Amino acid sequence: MRSIAAGRARGPLLSAALLCAAVALGATKFPSQAPADRGGGTFDAVVWQLHLQGGGVWIGGLLGLLLLALPAVVNGAGRRAFWSAVIRRFSVAAMACVAAITLSGLFLYWAHVDGLSQLLSTMYGRVLGVKILIFGGCC
Repeated sequence: MRSIAAGRARGPLLSAALLCAAVALGATKFPSQAPADRGGGTFDAVVWQLHLQGGGVWIGGLLGLLLLALPAVVNGAGRRAFWSAVIRRFSVAAMACVAAITLSGLFLYWAHVDGLSQLLSTMYGRVLGVKILIFGGCC
């Protein structure tokens, strides 16, 4: 099995895994019946997907970078060139994910929280406040 995953099938296998993850995530948010307001319900589901997929790719990429930072993963000779390319490639995806998370997060805040007072008085608002602190600390 390892030889298949390391060979020519690596790209299609990774793409299939990403597609399966997106479908599984979509199955949790897309409505099973047509909503009464077709535009609003669909747009809300798409914004949730954008938010969740962006967060998943961003956090997954950060965890991948953390695993790559282990000393035994990359040898000492090619370490500088390796990290230069990896950071350059990841930064494009990371900035796109951060933009997606920020824009969809602002919309979701506007749609679900009714003012700053609810940021402290409701459970949704408190969880959102913790996410803002974590997200702001990572950026």
